[in-house]
Amino acid sequence: FLTCSMWPVDQNIRKDELVQCWMGLGLVDEPNIRSSYNEAYKLICDLEAACLLESGPNNDVKMQNVIRDTALWISHGKWVVHTGRVSSGPFRNAGHFPNIFKISPPEILVEPSPANWDLFNNFHWDKAMCVSLMCNSMTKLPTVRIDQDLSELKILCLQQNSLDANIARVIQRFIAVTYLDLSWNKLENIPEELCSLTNLEYLNLSYNFSISEVPKCLGFLIKLKFLYLQGTNIKTIPDGVISSLTELQVLDLLNMYFGEGITMSPVEYVPTILPELGAINNLKEVDIVIEGSFQYELLSQCCNLPLRLVALRKMEQSCALFRLSESIFQDNLLGTTLNYLEVSDSDMNVIEIFRGAEAPNYCFEALKKIELFNLKMLKHIKCFRLSPHDMFPSLSVLRVSFCDRLKNISCTMYLSKLQ
Repeated sequence: FLTCSMWPVDQNIRKDELVQCWMGLGLVDEPNIRSSYNEAYKLICDLEAACLLESGPNNDVKMQNVIRDTALWISHGKWVVHTGRVSSGPFRNAGHFPNIFKISPPEILVEPSPANWDLFNNFHWDKAMCVSLMCNSMTKLPTVRIDQDLSELKILCLQQNSLDANIARVIQRFIAVTYLDLSWNKLENIPEELCSLTNLEYLNLSYNFSISEVPKCLGFLIKLKFLYLQGTNIKTIPDGVISSLTELQVLDLLNMYFGEGITMSPVEYVPTILPELGAINNLKEVDIVIEGSFQYELLSQCCNLPLRLVALRKMEQSCALFRLSESIFQDNLLGTTLNYLEVSDSDMNVIEIFRGAEAPNYCFEALKKIELFNLKMLKHIKCFRLSPHDMFPSLSVLRVSFCDRLKNISCTMYLSKLQ
């Protein structure tokens, strides 16, 4: 309930974003990622039923102003929230966004609150356990005086601003912070100073579009449980960094997809990090881009990876055939974790949905969304020896875009959950 007050007044909050927040704060901690999402969604429903949250469009929720003020009053000044105003309209200076990405760009116009700037020289960092300054278009942080004790500050929400690497010297003073959200800013790299925050358990650097590599020192964050790097342009991850994060539970590496005609850096780290991820015992979720047939085939050698969101791109199929079957996604764990699958920017003529005799009951029971995008040679989607519903019993969204040669998708009539 209190965490919902960190967002601006009347701003729609994506439910998945709220779930990530609750998991990062340890408020929801189930044995597996599917149970965690189910439990969090149940809690959201309970808050809606109690009229503490209000349903919004596109699976969003929001907190009314009076309820929000009450929540902050309950915190007795330990939660310091000074957020910008929001109104409907496009996100300013957001650039291009993928139309098939799992998280949509925020549909808001950020308007910094003029009253917030008066706080810069007299900000009470030392009295706060949680500070939220999201949506202020800030280029710098409020002044941190040398005499201020920051030992109680655990939660720092700085998303949707204009912060760059110049904040690193200030950030490194927040040594007690366990939860840091710097998504939707203007970082061009991951500052080394940030890697000195060794108490971090949650780090979100998503949608800092220019970040292209992970520094070796990120491996120093040995308490890190949640690392979100979605919407960046990361192409390299040094050997040993991921395996150093032994407490890691969630890793999101879904990079940007801008569509045809815009060249992005190739994803080079997959062959290295797949075995490293396999050695992490606490892992509950991996979101990743797989590029090319070689990387796709590597998945069959990495059992028990809890892949939740997967983007398959640039699949070069010499026989013009792409097979989605248990021979690649072979372990039972993946059948219960895969929630989103994208196949894009590839040249196959046929997609076969196939289940061999050795796995007669295999299915993707958690898969809810499939996106097929920019498959210009695709002519057929074929199901062999099974009904699509048997393979995808929970599929609710099938989106097909820029697949001009595909004329028949009659198999979808057997998907009983399709919306």
